[in-house]
Amino acid sequence: MKKSKEPSAKSVGQKGKNKIIRSILLVLCSMLYALCIALCVEAKVYIDISSPAFKKLPIAIQEFSGPSGKEISNIIRDDLEFTGLFLYIDRNAYLENPSQPFNPKNWTPIGVEAIVKGSVQEGKELSVTVSLYEVFEGKEIFKKEYKAEKEFIRPLSHAIANDIYYTLTGETGIFRSRISFVAEDKDKIGIYIMDWDGNRITNMGLKGNIILPPRWSRDGTKLIYSAERNRQWGIYLLDFKNILPLILFPKLSIPIYIFTFIFPVFSAIVVFYAINWLNNLLGFENANLFIRYASFENASLWAFIFVAFIPAIFEELAFRGYLFNQLSQVLTPQTTILVSSFLFALMHLSVFSLLWILPFGIVLGYLRNKYNTLWLGIIIHFIHNSIMLYVDIQS
Repeated sequence: MKKSKEPSAKSVGQKGKNKIIRSILLVLCSMLYALCIALCVEAKVYIDISSPAFKKLPIAIQEFSGPSGKEISNIIRDDLEFTGLFLYIDRNAYLENPSQPFNPKNWTPIGVEAIVKGSVQEGKELSVTVSLYEVFEGKEIFKKEYKAEKEFIRPLSHAIANDIYYTLTGETGIFRSRISFVAEDKDKIGIYIMDWDGNRITNMGLKGNIILPPRWSRDGTKLIYSAERNRQWGIYLLDFKNILPLILFPKLSIPIYIFTFIFPVFSAIVVFYAINWLNNLLGFENANLFIRYASFENASLWAFIFVAFIPAIFEELAFRGYLFNQLSQVLTPQTTILVSSFLFALMHLSVFSLLWILPFGIVLGYLRNKYNTLWLGIIIHFIHNSIMLYVDIQS
């Protein structure tokens, strides 16, 4: 007579474990499904631009309250109207004032399906709060606060239009696009950049006898172009991400500006007397920056140009601009500051100069790295060299 085999504790435990795993997977799948449904509901598309039978969406854009409110709302209106997807309802037909809270009953009689409201506060920068309402459901479907400098009111308005366009269509807008083009600039050809709507035309200062139409990189941070200069063709790359912040004058705190003007005065005085003391101690003759220009007509002017003005600009462009950018791609910020400062000091071909040019370069490199601008270094460099030159002229 055979005995029946009872299931072992190991097999029972394994079955229980499999059951738990199946339950967990079922719960996870259910949660994933619910999340997908929620996302689909949240990402409601009000205009299907791929449909051949779509109709224009009636939209009202109220004049924003506060300073520059009318200008911002008008730019948004022009952006959206240009697409041909929206039917703008004239403000004279509105039953609701901009100061009143949104009420769908005020918009249904005039056929509006979406309404844009906003307010502007102006301080050191513009702060714009924008809300987008859906009339049929009577709810707010988009709200965001924007901040920008006052001179960037048009890019800010285009950014708002982009977000409204994306909320209603599910597609990315074009309103922050920049257009590059070639045009005649006096006796040469130049490259210009403008907003997509033709405003804010900027001369990039890039000239040549012949320039082929430039091309943007995919991320919009670089511009490549080919130009003929002095009977030679070349291909050039303009990196806006690294260059534009460096050439813009930053808005910094007052102590930083005070330091920018006080530090070069202090450094010039210390360096002048320290170098003279060291030369006298070692029996060397003191160098004079002015002597080589003394025989020139308008000697002081030429000395000022070649000793103070030109080095301040071009040495900063070379060492805190181009070299700093290249080194920062492979080195840490601290190492980049040290290496660029050492090469800056080495370029002056003087052992004694290393004693003060190296720390001087470290200060300039620190300011370049912290505030991402060349202007502080240029100003400090210029004032320092000017004072050194003035003292040499007097002596």
